[in-house]
Amino acid sequence: MNEFHHLLIMEALGGNSVWIDRFLARFSAFFYYFVTVAMYMLSPRMAYHFSECVERHAYSTYDKFLKLNGEELKKLPAPEVAVNYYMNEDLYMFDEFQTSRAPNSRRPKVDNLYDVFVNVRDDEAEHCKTMKACQTHETLRSPHSVQSSTEADSK
Repeated sequence: MNEFHHLLIMEALGGNSVWIDRFLARFSAFFYYFVTVAMYMLSPRMAYHFSECVERHAYSTYDKFLKLNGEELKKLPAPEVAVNYYMNEDLYMFDEFQTSRAPNSRRPKVDNLYDVFVNVRDDEAEHCKTMKACQTHETLRSPHSVQSSTEADSK
């Protein structure tokens, strides 16, 4: 769900205006999916490690982009789809991939395009943590399945 919203954000910025870009994005996603499935069938840990590497590369790429273009991005408005995703929509699924945080503990600001790319970059860091957790048996739990201390105290 999170990656889908990243795609919608990039499309809102014009990332789908040229047919070859759309084709390459779809082909790459298709290819990545089947490579990951094949890896998973051989070794789930290997597949999760590969995905962790991909997410780490995405984090590094966004971080470099922010450092190079930060001042210009701060002058540009955030796309509506990003504002809706990070601020207005049902945030259950947003919280679900925050495996290292409690639900409702991350509500990023979205004042400009710089903030959007910071949020996307930080999402990639969360994906790295999730893929790392998937490599260790029985360590991955939904953040919604863990009761907060106030909920536990009230019972």
